[in-house]
Amino acid sequence: MDDDFKNIDNLDAFVLGIDSLQPLSVINCTPIGIIFTEDQDGLDSKIIATPISKIGDWSNIGGDINDSNLHFLNKLKHFIEHHKDLEKDKFVKIRGFGNKEKSKQIILESMKNHEKYKNSRR
Repeated sequence: MDDDFKNIDNLDAFVLGIDSLQPLSVINCTPIGIIFTEDQDGLDSKIIATPISKIGDWSNIGGDINDSNLHFLNKLKHFIEHHKDLEKDKFVKIRGFGNKEKSKQIILESMKNHEKYKNSRR
């Protein structure tokens, strides 16, 4: 197997505005940005998304992470930096934010990588 595929990671997403979802839930969303993070296992970006408008009105969050208000971004940043605090030897550091277009680019790259991975397993 090619080294590029040894540690393939799923594309992670934070869905905003939903009270709770079960792991592996499928929900139609629109990406609004990306947070570049690093954890104990290395670089690990997170897509930031909102549910489509049929599910609810998320206009208060904004259509692009750069349009979001500072209070919202600070709450999101705090959550991401501390959601692993109670897990032994785990951490998350935020390396930066990307806009909606960057998140779409990362999604498309992940889809291509997934296809390469699938094809290599045949």
